[in-house]
Amino acid sequence: MGSQVKKKLRIYGDEEDRISSLPDELIHHILSFTDAKEAVQTSVLSNRWKSLWITLPFLNFGEYRYSSSKNNTKFIRHVLSNRNRQSDLIELNFCVYNKGLRRCLIANVVEYAISHNVQSLDFGLLHKHQPFKLSTFNSNSLKKLTLRV
Repeated sequence: MGSQVKKKLRIYGDEEDRISSLPDELIHHILSFTDAKEAVQTSVLSNRWKSLWITLPFLNFGEYRYSSSKNNTKFIRHVLSNRNRQSDLIELNFCVYNKGLRRCLIANVVEYAISHNVQSLDFGLLHKHQPFKLSTFNSNSLKKLTLRV
């Protein structure tokens, strides 16, 4: 290791981690601007961040255009099954634009959101998806629904 790198480690190595000392609500607000994949990746930062993503009140499954629908499905199911069951959702954005996305996954995401008292639900579907009836879902908490096809 070069002397410059050692010097930087000495200077910054003992500094306090200010972001990790912020309250959960503020970190959640910051993570609300990220994609779910990025939010989950923060779990490697430190012990404090390991379980922070599982209580996020905002989930954003972004425009996964270039990864396979199988990987997207696996990731989305991982997030929903590992999220804290007592944590409500304020907002869920689901904008997956893959051809092979299964209808049952969409229904599972909607059911999950409703069962966690979602207030804002935003769906974006690009390719030909089989229609399903939204009338089968009932929510007392939903205030805003956005559908894009």
